[in-house]
Amino acid sequence: MTDECPHCYARVIAKADGECPACHRNIRDLTGTDPTRTQATLLHGAKLPPFCCDCGAPTDRYVKVKSTMGGPGGSNQKALWGALAMLCSFSLGLLLMGALRREQLSKRPNDVAVIHMPQCEPCGSVRRPAPIRVDTEQLALTFVVHREFKAHLGEGTASEK
Repeated sequence: MTDECPHCYARVIAKADGECPACHRNIRDLTGTDPTRTQATLLHGAKLPPFCCDCGAPTDRYVKVKSTMGGPGGSNQKALWGALAMLCSFSLGLLLMGALRREQLSKRPNDVAVIHMPQCEPCGSVRRPAPIRVDTEQLALTFVVHREFKAHLGEGTASEK
């Protein structure tokens, strides 16, 4: 069973002693945590409900959040490219990598995720929404949001992963 760490908001299977494998804090220790916050993963271009992502209040103000990805496939595929180049001869490796890269680029026209996050004016004066994680394969951004906002996502008004 997975739990959401109240410190780093990652979905984890905690160790027997309650330690989060992501941030190494105890998920049972709620000191310094905010019980009104949770994580939500949103897909590129998701239509979000008109409730502030930070406080959950109704709002008609939206803030554009744009995240440029590290390129098709992200860092995991960069490691794969390196291993492939070492296994193949230099010239064969270059030809194969170029062909695979062109194929991936044709399947993925851009490497930018854009989400228009609802955020009221008072919360916007404190901070801009920023993702805590980026999924380069799915063009998805994970944010720490108010639980009230996330509850509205469950009403079928947004594409949540």
